[in-house]
Amino acid sequence: MKSHKSVKADIEVKPTIIKSGRLSKEEKYIVEQEEKLMKEHVMRVQKQKEEETTRRLEEEKKKLKELHYMRCPKCGMELEEVIFMDMPVDICNECNGIWLDKGEIEAMLAKESGFLGNLCAKIGLKKVKSPVKKSES
Repeated sequence: MKSHKSVKADIEVKPTIIKSGRLSKEEKYIVEQEEKLMKEHVMRVQKQKEEETTRRLEEEKKKLKELHYMRCPKCGMELEEVIFMDMPVDICNECNGIWLDKGEIEAMLAKESGFLGNLCAKIGLKKVKSPVKKSES
């Protein structure tokens, strides 16, 4: 049986032999296969970590969405949905904030051009033309 020192010496010698090119064809093949397996293992581990991170981020996003759904962005209280100009608008009864979803102000603008039109022009929103229904003759 080899002593502790001789085993350690064998381990230290192998990298030197590999670099010097004093390996037989069989040994070179084994070294190449081991390197290939190590690379595949590393890639598999990285892929698993990325999938786990993606899954965790999706879960966090879902939890945050559930936590903040229909909550006032200003004070955090519950929002109440009311109909204004045939559009659902979210109102906070605590801070009296009015919140619109994406596209709602443009839809209101298409219906009403007075105050809303001036407001939209002031904040830089373009007026959306309302769809014109053609009557069939």
